[in-house]
Amino acid sequence: MSIKRRCVCISNSYYNLALSHAKSRNLSMAVTYIKYSLQFNKQNIPARNLLGLIYYEIGEAAEALVQWVISSNINSENNIAIKYIRILRDSRGELEKHEQNIGKYNVALSNAASNSKDLSIIMLNRVTESNPKYVNAQLLLALLAMEYEDYKKAGKCIKAVLNVDKSNPIALSYAAKLREGGKPDASRSRQFESKRMSKLLEEDVIIPKGYSEGFGWHTAVNILIGLLIGAASIVFIYMPTVKNRMNMVHNSEIMAISDKLSASNAKIDELTESKDSLQAEIDRLTENANTSDESSTYQITQYQLLIGILDAYRKEDFTQAAFLFAGLDTEKLLDIDDGSRVSPNSIYNELSAKIKQDGPKLLLDKGDEYYGAGDYANAIVYYDKSLAISPSFVAALYKKAMAYKLSGDSQNANTIFGDIIINYPDSNEAKLAKTERGY
Repeated sequence: MSIKRRCVCISNSYYNLALSHAKSRNLSMAVTYIKYSLQFNKQNIPARNLLGLIYYEIGEAAEALVQWVISSNINSENNIAIKYIRILRDSRGELEKHEQNIGKYNVALSNAASNSKDLSIIMLNRVTESNPKYVNAQLLLALLAMEYEDYKKAGKCIKAVLNVDKSNPIALSYAAKLREGGKPDASRSRQFESKRMSKLLEEDVIIPKGYSEGFGWHTAVNILIGLLIGAASIVFIYMPTVKNRMNMVHNSEIMAISDKLSASNAKIDELTESKDSLQAEIDRLTENANTSDESSTYQITQYQLLIGILDAYRKEDFTQAAFLFAGLDTEKLLDIDDGSRVSPNSIYNELSAKIKQDGPKLLLDKGDEYYGAGDYANAIVYYDKSLAISPSFVAALYKKAMAYKLSGDSQNANTIFGDIIINYPDSNEAKLAKTERGY
C-alpha cells in the first residue's frame, strides 16, 4: 500500500471516530479527531464539512463558513457544503445575527480584559439570549459569574455548554470548581453552596413564567419606591419632633451632614459624567461593529462570486463566468494559511488571463443578442460588464451609446459619443459617433 493511500485510510479512520463522538455530542473530542484527520488528508471533504457543522453548532458561524468554502473549492460537484453555504446565505438575517453576536462577544471579551466586567456581562447576556448555543460566550459569562460569586448563573451557563458539547474541557473544569466550592480553601458555607450547585448542574432548572434573573427594572423601581416612602416618613412624621428639640449641637451636626451631602452631589455629578462617557464609548463600538458586519458580508459575497465563476467555468459557460468576473472585488480575496494549500488568489490568477482575453467579446456578443431583440436595458448591462473587464473596449462603448439612443435617452448617448470622439479619435467608432452627433 502506498504512503498516500495509507494517509487517506488513517484520515478516514479519524473521521469515523470524530463522527461517532459528534453523534454523542462530544464535540470537543470530535474536533480533535477531525484535526488529526485533516493532518493526514487536507482534502477530506466529509471531515471539513463535519468540522463546519460543529463550528456552526457551537456558535462560530464564521469558522464554519471558512471550512465550507474550502471544501467547495476542493470539489464543488455534489458537495453538500455548497448547500450549507446557500442555506446560511439565504436564511433571512441569520448570517447577520451570527456576525453581530461574534462582534458583541469580542467587545465583551475586550471589556472583561480591561476590567469593565459589568459591561461585559450585559453584552454577554444579550449574546446568549440571542444564541444559547454560543459556547465561548456562555463560558466567558460563567467565568465572570463565578468571579462575582453568582453560582446559580454560572451553573446555568455551564449546563448550557454541556448540553451542546458534553466533553468541553473548560466547562468540565468550571463544573469541578463549582463542586469544590469555588476555591480550594472554601468555608463550610461555601461547601454547602457547592453541594447545592452540584445538584443544580445535574438537574434541569425550572423557571416560572415571567420570572427574570438579575437586578431588573421592576426590582429597581420597587426599591426606589421604598426609599421614597422611607424619606417621606422621616420628613413628615419624625422631623417636627426633632426640630422642636434641636440645639446648637444638632445645628453643627446638620452642617456636617450638609457638607457630606455636597460631597455626595459632587460624586453623583462625576458618576453621571462617567456614565455619559461610557455610553458614548458603547455607541462608538456599536457603530464600529455594524461597519465590521457590513464589511464581512461584502467579503463573503466575493468568495461566493469566485465559487460561481469556477462553477460556470467547469460547465463551460464562459459568458456567465465573464459576467461574474466583471463584478469581482479581488482586494477582498484573502488567502487563509490553514495548511489546505487552497489559495483564492491563485485560483483567480489562473482564470483571469483567459477571461480578460475572451470575456469582453463574449459579453459584447450577449449584449448584441438583447440589442437585436430590442431589450436595450439588458443590452446595456452586458456592455457595462464588458467595459468593466476592458474599459478601453471601444466597440462595447459605442454599442452602449446606441442602446441609450434607441431607448430614448439621448443625453447619456451623446455623452458617450463625445467620449469616443475625444478619447478614440482614430477608431472607426469615432467616425460613426460623429455621424450620430451630426458632425
